Amino acid sequence: YMGIEHSISTVEMDLSDIGLLRQRVFQLEMQLQHLTKINHQFAQSNQQLMTAAAQVGLPTPIATLAAPHTEVKTHNPAWSEHMAGGKTYYYNSKTGESVWERPADYHPEVTTTQTAASGTKGPPGSNLFVLRKLRRGEYDEFGDKELRDSFAVYGNVLRAEMTKDPETGWSRGFGFVSFSCSEEADVAIKHLNGTWVFGKQLKVEKTRSDLEKLS
Repeated sequence: YMGIEHSISTVEMDLSDIGLLRQRVFQLEMQLQHLTKINHQFAQSNQQLMTAAAQVGLPTPIATLAAPHTEVKTHNPAWSEHMAGGKTYYYNSKTGESVWERPADYHPEVTTTQTAASGTKGPPGSNLFVLRKLRRGEYDEFGDKELRDSFAVYGNVLRAEMTKDPETGWSRGFGFVSFSCSEEADVAIKHLNGTWVFGKQLKVEKTRSDLEKLS
C-alpha cells in the first residue's frame, strides 16, 4: 500500500506541474500579444520621426537605443509557503495546486517594494481612471507593474496603481494612472481606450475630479 500511495502522490505532483505550466504559457501568450502591439506602435512612431527629420534636413534613420535588460520579479498572492516532512512546498489557493519547486511568480518581498514606490498624482487633466472589463467573480493578475508598462510608452508615468482586494490581494479590475502633463494623458487615452491588453478590454478616461477641475 505504501508503494501505491507513493505512486498516487507522484502523479498528483506531476499533474500540478502540468497545470502550473499551462498557467505560465497562458500568461506568456498574453504578454507576447502586448509586446507585439507595443513594437508595432513604436515602429509607427519611429517612422513618423524619420519622416519629420527628413523634411527639416536632419540625417536619417534616427538611431534608437535599446533599454538594458533587467529581470523583473512579480508576485502572485495566491501562492503561500508551507512545510511537510521537513521539506518546503508551495500551495496556490486559487488553483489548488501544490508544488515542491518555488514558483516563478512567488516573490512576496516585491509587494512591499511596489507599495513603497507608489507615485503621486499629476497636474489637472493628467490623471486617468482605468477599468479592465472582468466577468462577475473573475480574478485578475494584472497589477501595478503591468499597468505602468502599458502606459509608460506614452509618457512619463508618475503613478500606476491597481486597486486590490485587501483579503485576497487580487486586483479588483480598476486602477489609476498619472502622467507628468495632460498632453501625455490625452495620447494614452487615444491609443489605449477600448483596446485589449493582457486579455482584457480597457476603458480609459480622465478621473472625475480632474474633469470637475477642468470644467
